[in-house]
This record gives sequence, C-alpha cells and structure tokens, in this order.
Amino acid sequence: MGRIRSLSAKAHPHSELVEIVDTIAEHARSLAAEAGCQAGNDWQKMIEREDVDAVVVATPHKHLAPITTAALKAGKHVFCEKPMGRNLEEAEVVLATLREQARTPNSAEGPKVQIGYTLRHHPAIQRAWQMVQTGDIGTPFFIRGRYGHGARPNYDKEWRTNPEESGGGEFLDQGVHLVDLSRCFFGHFSEVMGLAECFHWARESSMVEDNAFLLMRTPDRRIASLHASWTQWKNLFSFEIFGEKGAAIVQGLGGSYGTEKLLFVRRLNVGAPEVEEVVYPSGGLAHLDEVWAVEWGSGMQLSTQGLSATALKAGDHSRIIDTVEGMPAAKAGIGPGMKVIAVNGKRMSKHTFRDALQVTKSSNVPLELLIENTDYYTTYKLDYHEGEKYPHLVRDESKPDVLSEIIKAK
Repeated sequence: MGRIRSLSAKAHPHSELVEIVDTIAEHARSLAAEAGCQAGNDWQKMIEREDVDAVVVATPHKHLAPITTAALKAGKHVFCEKPMGRNLEEAEVVLATLREQARTPNSAEGPKVQIGYTLRHHPAIQRAWQMVQTGDIGTPFFIRGRYGHGARPNYDKEWRTNPEESGGGEFLDQGVHLVDLSRCFFGHFSEVMGLAECFHWARESSMVEDNAFLLMRTPDRRIASLHASWTQWKNLFSFEIFGEKGAAIVQGLGGSYGTEKLLFVRRLNVGAPEVEEVVYPSGGLAHLDEVWAVEWGSGMQLSTQGLSATALKAGDHSRIIDTVEGMPAAKAGIGPGMKVIAVNGKRMSKHTFRDALQVTKSSNVPLELLIENTDYYTTYKLDYHEGEKYPHLVRDESKPDVLSEIIKAK
C-alpha cells in the first residue's frame, strides 16, 4: 500500500511527495526513484521536517498507532491505513491525541486523520449508499456482506498471521472493511456477536483467525451479517442491502475480485422483480488506481478545505465522498454522491468556500450552498451561532428544489 499511496500523492495536482521512509533502505530508494523524491529510513526525523504537512502510515498493524500518534503531536495530518491499530486500546490512543489537538489554539487548522477504508470510495458503493438514502429500496432491513481471498503459498509465514505484528487475522485484514461499510449504511450497532476460527492458515508458534463471522444489530433492529475469509479460494466481494421495496447489491471491486457492478432490484407486487445492472468499467489495476486517486483526493480536501468544518469530505470536482454521522452535513441530509455546485452564487472551489466561511464566521451572514443530488439542485444555508465550534447547516425552505437539467440549460 505504501507504493499505491505514494504514487497517488505524486499524481495529485495539490500534493507534492517529499520523502519515502522504509526500514529497509533499498526498498525506500527504489520507490523514491520511481516517485521522484527523497529516500530515508528514520520516520521520527521525517515527521519533524518543516516542509512535511502530511504523513502516510502504511506499515504492519503494530506500528500504525505509534507513528500516527507521533505525527499528530508533530502537527502533521495523517493518512493511516486501516485498522488504525491492533486493538481498541491503540485506536483510543490515536483518538485521545486528536482530542488533545482539538483543545489547542487554532484547532480548526490542526491536524486531521483519515483511515484508509478504500471501499467507501468505490463508485458502486457510493451509488448504493445514495440509493438507500433517497429511499429507492424503501426502509432498509438487513445487510449481507462477504469478502475474501485464498491467500497465497506460505501465507502462514507472513506478518499477517503473527498476532504480535497484526493483532489478529482476517477480521482485521478484510473484515473491518465490511464493518466500516455497514456503519456507513446503518449507523451505530448496539448488539454484536461473532465467531472466529482458523481452518487452514495456522502457524506453528501461534494462530490467528482465517475466517470471521459477525452478526450486528442496530437499536432499531436492522441487521448486518458479515463473513470475511482467507479460505475463499476464488477472490470475492459482495455487499447487499435489502429493503421493503428492493435491494442494492454490489459485486466485485475490479482486478482479481471481478468487474465492479451494482444491481438495483425492484420488488414488484406481482411476479419476478425487475433488475437493473450498472457496470463500472474495470480495466484491472487502472480501475483501482482511479479509486485510490479519489480516496487520496478526499484526504486532501479534508486537510485543506473549510468543508471539513461541516464534517463533510469532498473529492475531485467537489463530489462528496463522506459525511460524519451526527455532524452538520449528515444531519442536513447531505451524503456521498452529491456534489457542491456553488457557494454564494459562485462556482465551488476551495478558495471561494474558505473565503465565504470566514465572512460567515465574522459577520453572522449565512453562507449559501447549492448542492446537486441526482437530478435536482437543493439550496442549503450555513451559519454559526455565537460560541459554537461547528456551523449550523440546514436546507433553505424558501428556495424550492430545481431540476438540474433546467439550470444546466441556462
């Protein structure tokens, strides 16, 4: 993943790759030559560099939390690979450090952390999320997720099967992606039960699970059934959301997981359901490169744009990637797939948003956002109440939704 992230950073127009660090000097030199930057072998020196604004932590799980925490204390933004740590205690150390930063002067400009849950950024997943939010499948009932691969020869000798390095097996490898997606779609789960077993990839000195089975239920009785497997001999990804009117089914991720596609199943009162299939062109690694680029772009937006004040992340061309549950954007009904078109009547850019936000903070004059949602535009008002850290974001009821095609025609 280090190579993937470094090349995404190099390709992005608003980021510059400064240094690649690896404890194996030859690995650092080789990738640095490919990426066109410096090479090093001391991450502690690197995070103290004044010309470094953000750090990517792509290491075995054992080192994720310590390096992320140190980088935050050094005032750096961090892109940390999942799962952020080997266990809850390590993850809580990272969160505690973030809270400490939030209490310092100029905390709004302080360091941010993004965890590498790449599956959120796949186009079929984003479209499925939008369909659920807009009621296309009706009231959601349950999620069924499966994710797995067959590993490779001698997998039992790699770091992932060493609990000291990894903290766990397949659940921390791929299972956490399914949990993350389930929480993106259904929110908080109040009941969790599961089983983990090692059927095949046991090592002599220790053993981690190669299969994990999980059942989760929300307070309003929606259920997620998840299975992650290292004995899925043919690579598989399937994520299904079923509701009263139908289902949104995502299959494949590109590459060895097969062509990425979304099936929209409409339940009819009589007869077989209607099924609409949307295929997302899968050019092998080219498809995945695009997803990784979108994810990197969302991290750039998080660390550089005032949009983060609304707990909203946007990718290239101001397309919304993610919102944080319970925060202003999510409360206003804004979610992935939508697009910020204009700020106070001006075309959206990080500069226009930042400048308008500063005016709103100082003058209490509401900021106006025009957001595209599928086929129509909706106007939102954003303002700050005195003493509040986060803005108040609501739909402007005085301005009705307008079909996007009419605005585009103008």
